[in-house]
Order: sequence, then structure tokens, then C-alpha cells
Amino acid sequence: ENSHFTNIRAYLLGNIEEERAKVRELSEENSLVKQENASVQAENGSLVEKMVALDLELGRTKELADGLRSELDGLRAGMTAEKRKAVYAREAEVAAARRRQAAAADTGCQTDPWDG
Repeated sequence: ENSHFTNIRAYLLGNIEEERAKVRELSEENSLVKQENASVQAENGSLVEKMVALDLELGRTKELADGLRSELDGLRAGMTAEKRKAVYAREAEVAAARRRQAAAADTGCQTDPWDG
């Protein structure tokens, strides 16, 4: 009977050692996960700082765009009707020239016979 209890005791001590080894392994894994988590949190903080900086920059860019838009509106309003007509006529000339070039490219012809 004594050897029976000795065997049970050895079996239980073996199980206890196995469980202790598992606990040590899990503890090590937990430590690594905590380190990785701290690293991710630090990176997240850095990303939040960058996001805030980009948001501020976007706000400044929007303000600049609004200012430029207002300035352009002011310039347009300051143009005389005659100047506007001249600008529109020039834009129409450019558009017509682009259409001629596109049509010539479609047919394989050149728009200027002196281009060779």
C-alpha cells in the first residue's frame, strides 16, 4: 500500500511540475504580449499626434484655399466687361485649337503643313 501511495504522490508531483512549467510559459508569453502592447500603444500615440498635426495643416490649407478663392473672386469682379470678353475669346480660341489638334490626330493629318 505504501508503494501505491508513493506512485500516486509521484504522479501528482509530476502533474504539478507540468502545470508549473505551463504557468511559467504562459507568464513569459504574457510578458511578451505586455511589451508588444506597450509598443503598440506608443506607436498609436505617435499616430494620434501625426493625425492632429495633419488635421491642423488641413485646416490651414482650407483657410488658404478660401482666401485664394476670395481673392480670385475679387479679381474676377474687378475685371471690366471688356477684359472678360477678351479672356473668354482667348479661352474659346484655345479650345478651338485643341479641338482642331484632336481632330487632326484622329485623321492622322497635321494641322500645320510647315511642321514637316
